[in-house]
Amino acid sequence: MHELLNKIKELRSKERLIKPDEAWVRATREGLLSRAQRALPAKGDVKGLGLAKEAVRALFPQGVVQYVSRPVFVSATLVVAALSGSMVSVNAAERSLPGDFLYNLKLVTEQAQIVLASSDDAKLMLKTGFVGQRADELRQVAAQPNNSQTAVELATVIKSDMNTLKQQLNDVAASASPAEAVAAAKNVNQQTGQVIVTLQESKQDLPASSAAAVTDAQSAAADTNVKAIEVLATTQQQTAGDAVSGAEVAAAINQHDQLVTDVTAVSLPVDATSSASGTSATIIITAPILTTSSTSSGPPIIPATLTLGSTTGSTSGTEALPLIIDQVKGATAQAYADQKVKDQAAAAAESATTGTSATPQDGSPIPANATSTDGTPYAATSTPAQAPSPPTSTKK
Repeated sequence: MHELLNKIKELRSKERLIKPDEAWVRATREGLLSRAQRALPAKGDVKGLGLAKEAVRALFPQGVVQYVSRPVFVSATLVVAALSGSMVSVNAAERSLPGDFLYNLKLVTEQAQIVLASSDDAKLMLKTGFVGQRADELRQVAAQPNNSQTAVELATVIKSDMNTLKQQLNDVAASASPAEAVAAAKNVNQQTGQVIVTLQESKQDLPASSAAAVTDAQSAAADTNVKAIEVLATTQQQTAGDAVSGAEVAAAINQHDQLVTDVTAVSLPVDATSSASGTSATIIITAPILTTSSTSSGPPIIPATLTLGSTTGSTSGTEALPLIIDQVKGATAQAYADQKVKDQAAAAAESATTGTSATPQDGSPIPANATSTDGTPYAATSTPAQAPSPPTSTKK
């Protein structure tokens, strides 16, 4: 008992240092509110705000909505787990999905692990794994009927988490050793690539109106993937190939190109080839990609060549690397923007058939005169039927 009291005191002291990830706090709050809204009965004696309060009270213990966004909630959860020996509950929470009773415990447990991690690269490793779990959750949710809105919400969380990953990777690259930076970048590169693949699988089970939000998440994952490649290429130059070879950088670029092509049917204007010895590689910006959206003109394509090897470090190499990374990043963003236009056009066609709202679930407008990847216009769709107006409610 004395040891347990000491642990509780230690947790209380750490509470002041706990700063939950902003994306997690926002996603958790939105998830709670969403669940409360879906739990509201269609009819009842309680109106307006009173009805919402009743739903929240029925779903969660008193005060949990306010408490879950506070750092003390992480400590309290750990104390409860220690007092009750609830490892079985934690293990069950790990298998839970959005909407399940233990899902919020799962999110809290993840956040506690990140907060208590001992180093930046350890935090990044954990966060990367958790983002992968969100993508797998989206895949499972998408396979269930009538869960497209939950899938869109998860896609929004993944998009936000990718921004956090980029910042964490940037911090690790600035403070860690070259070997640690390379290990972190390789892990992020691999995991974000897998996230893109998993999200693509999820699209097969979702209505067209949900696809644009998933494409946004894929675009964010691809951008983080480019950041990982940038860290690898920069470290390769700085260490003259000791920490990572030019061939490894070339392979990462080619894998990224293939991922973008698989999802968007657009090949990036980059050709990366490694030497026979495997110690050096040449990265070349080739031909411009086709721009397919009427709302954008695409990134400017400037020819550039960079040789990565043991002798890299010349002025030309220093100038070429940022240029090539910018080209890869810009072309990737354009390819996914064009894919989103296709998603929105498909949603419009779906709505014309079903008579539902033409607005995608992510709320983005459908551009007029959108064109396909080969430059041809999408088939015109008839004017969708107007969705019935929601009943007017009276707030009291």
